[in-house]
Amino acid sequence: MFSKCGEGAGLLKLIQEEGNNVSLYIEDKDYASVYNGILDNSNHPQEGDVIIFDSSGSGSKADSYRDSGFKVFGASRFHDKLENDREFGLSFMEDNGIMIPETVSFKKFSEGIGFIKENKKKRYVFKPSGANIPCKLTYSSSDTEDLLLYMKFVEKNF
Repeated sequence: MFSKCGEGAGLLKLIQEEGNNVSLYIEDKDYASVYNGILDNSNHPQEGDVIIFDSSGSGSKADSYRDSGFKVFGASRFHDKLENDREFGLSFMEDNGIMIPETVSFKKFSEGIGFIKENKKKRYVFKPSGANIPCKLTYSSSDTEDLLLYMKFVEKNF
């Protein structure tokens, strides 16, 4: 498994408990030793290995392994585009018959905040998109006020 911070290591441990040989590579050096003694650590897959990526953002690396003949699960440049380009992802899902929730896009925080203030009866999810704001700031609010506070925080800090 290739992981940024070890998010999928629990799943990898289950795969190991089912009798499979596994190894984990954690990219972020601050987390690289977290599973030492629990899971083997390696970033050198062997012929015949299946490589699992547990998050988006490593599509180029996944495609490189795939191009080298490895079976790869969970990542590709296409997956990254689906995740990071929200409009592309939504359009792709609609074009392929996947139902999506009601979606409203805004270019400015003030527009989104105004919309939420006018539509307080629904619960919303904040899904940022664009070059200047990371997608990892997605937030599922508990209520309208919670979301407004979060959006103001993101606007100020990012």
